[in-house]
Amino acid sequence: TAVKNEKGAGVFDGSAVIAFSAAGTGLTPIAAVADATGKGTLDIQRVHLSKFAPEVFASRIQTISSADDLRAAMAALQSGSAFALPDKSIPFSFSNGRVTLDPVVITGSNTETSINAEADLVEQTVSASLQLKLKTPAGLPPVKLQVAGLPQAVRQRLETSELAGKLGFEIMAREMAELERV
Repeated sequence: TAVKNEKGAGVFDGSAVIAFSAAGTGLTPIAAVADATGKGTLDIQRVHLSKFAPEVFASRIQTISSADDLRAAMAALQSGSAFALPDKSIPFSFSNGRVTLDPVVITGSNTETSINAEADLVEQTVSASLQLKLKTPAGLPPVKLQVAGLPQAVRQRLETSELAGKLGFEIMAREMAELERV
């Protein structure tokens, strides 16, 4: 199984087995899918999200003291590392042509990543929303990653502005305090 971006590079890869039961009616197969309701499980194994390194990012955030450090931490988040999802069985519901997976929470030593995902079988699109929360320092806003589109051409959007703004302000406040001491 592979979900790729518009340039053909892998975004999610790994193995998945789907088991479900659904009922629906329609004059065409797509109409039956649009009408169907049901539930099932998605069993994932060795699934990775490419170029997403939350633990590396979290370790860099701990040592930020300048705007350059902040930029380096943001770059580290999207490094060549792959984020491994745990092998697990994820329940999902099926209604009106949409498959909605139960949320998945992955806890790392310095991070907590929650994932919400769904697929629109009529439109043949997938979407996933990841929210990365840092355990320390406390009170930081989360980083959000949106992945959406056709499975062979998803678009990724990383939202770091709220976190970057808060950390940037803290850096500026420290530098101003240092200037006042001089």
